[in-house]
Amino acid sequence: RSFAARLRGGTNNNFFSGTERLPEFTLRTTGERIGGRFTDLPLNFAVGFGRFVENPGRTTTSRALFDVDGSRTYSLAPRNSTSVTMNGGLRQYLYAGGDAAQYVLESSPQFVQRIGRDTTYNLNYSYLRPYGGAPINFRLDSIGSNNNLGTSLNVQSYRTRLSLLTGYDIQRARAELTQGQRSNPWQNLSAQLALRPSPIFQTRFTSTYDINNRVLVDATNRIRVRAPGGFAFDSGLRYDPRTRKFPQITGSLETPLFGDKANFTAFAGYNGVTKQFDYRSFALTRILHDYEITLRYVNQPFGFRTEQGFSFTIRLKALPGAVFSNTGQYGTPLDTGTGEVF
Repeated sequence: RSFAARLRGGTNNNFFSGTERLPEFTLRTTGERIGGRFTDLPLNFAVGFGRFVENPGRTTTSRALFDVDGSRTYSLAPRNSTSVTMNGGLRQYLYAGGDAAQYVLESSPQFVQRIGRDTTYNLNYSYLRPYGGAPINFRLDSIGSNNNLGTSLNVQSYRTRLSLLTGYDIQRARAELTQGQRSNPWQNLSAQLALRPSPIFQTRFTSTYDINNRVLVDATNRIRVRAPGGFAFDSGLRYDPRTRKFPQITGSLETPLFGDKANFTAFAGYNGVTKQFDYRSFALTRILHDYEITLRYVNQPFGFRTEQGFSFTIRLKALPGAVFSNTGQYGTPLDTGTGEVF
């Protein structure tokens, strides 16, 4: 029985416990540690053996593993302006009983071309394919496959960042499809432009273009302001060209009042499709020497649990206590997920 079933004092065949290792032994080393002819080879080696138990069915599998992989970067031009990284690996799995075995080949070489001081072009290839197969109902060694190309162009300076990314799925392009299906091998073209005209202000524009169907999927914008004295403002905007509407408009504001005697925060999110606010909230906090007084309002009519109303709290700074989120107890989205701050 599984550990959880023993705690309950009974057996539950529907309990999903993942994979138990009973036990698993792995030995890892490198070409440098082996020495001899392997000293200068950028290789990693691993051998292992283990017994595994998986639910449902309490299937027990014994498996031996051999793994070798390596990576090396070659500079093709002065100052490393052009470089190629070659890497790959082989994993061999042998299973007790002799009724199953598999090996996996993988590789992900990369070509990098640096153009000037701020521009970089990348071309990536990714290949992963298993041969053979694992025993039936042994999920731990279930491995997928991929065969694709990816490319990107990045321009970055202190005030500007521009990136373009796309890819081509070779495996999907070669797949046998039923009548009426389209392979759609091209990955969406993603474009991002970030601007930082001053230390306190930055904005980011992103868009996604479906190359296969030749349509613009969406466009987003984010604004971030961080001024001296604690003033902070963020906004997020997403536009859907297919519906010609703004499914998400978000904003957040935080600012001190009367020096450091009070603090005000506000959050709002508007759905241009339903033409309703997804959430609204604000909090006004009076900061005193030993305690804080907060008046809080939350209006979150949608989601797993709704919440609406005012609350008034007094918190003694010297004593530990619950931390109340000004965005509601059940979480509130703040932006459109347009990437990290740079």
